[in-house]
Amino acid sequence: LEAWQAYTAGWKAANTTGFAAGVPLLKRAIEIDPKFAMAHAVLGNVQSDIGESVLADESTSVAYRLRDRASERERFYITANYDRTVTGNLEKARQTCESWAQAYPRDASPHGLLSGFISQGTGKYEKAIEEAKKAIDLDPYLTPPYANLAGSYFYLNRLEEANNAIHRIPGHFILP
Repeated sequence: LEAWQAYTAGWKAANTTGFAAGVPLLKRAIEIDPKFAMAHAVLGNVQSDIGESVLADESTSVAYRLRDRASERERFYITANYDRTVTGNLEKARQTCESWAQAYPRDASPHGLLSGFISQGTGKYEKAIEEAKKAIDLDPYLTPPYANLAGSYFYLNRLEEANNAIHRIPGHFILP
């Protein structure tokens, strides 16, 4: 229970306050339960998002090795992030996220992942915009899709739309 509470708080902090805010809580969850696959997976995702690629590869690889201890939904998350972060196979990560979205149509997470590096890393900015909008519709308090939406608009030189997306980010991320 203590590991789950730390994990939940870490996930929430990372997705609402800022990625780095989740790191200590996720590490605490792993300290309590070293075989907590999702804590390793989310830590790897957060580490990747804050530019700690070596640590992200390590955490994501541990999660992948422990994925049999996770639910089906969690295995989708773990596998998509493993392919995105460790193998760099963005096509396989895309396929996993699309299968996940089909299996769990009310889950914002696969759309959020598709709105980021999985689509942006292959230059599919229109797809990233579409997926960010789906993620936001499903969970308007999840902050990464707003940043992904703004980034995709920026890459397409749609600067006014990028600025509007930035100003829609919930919480303290709103810029003046």
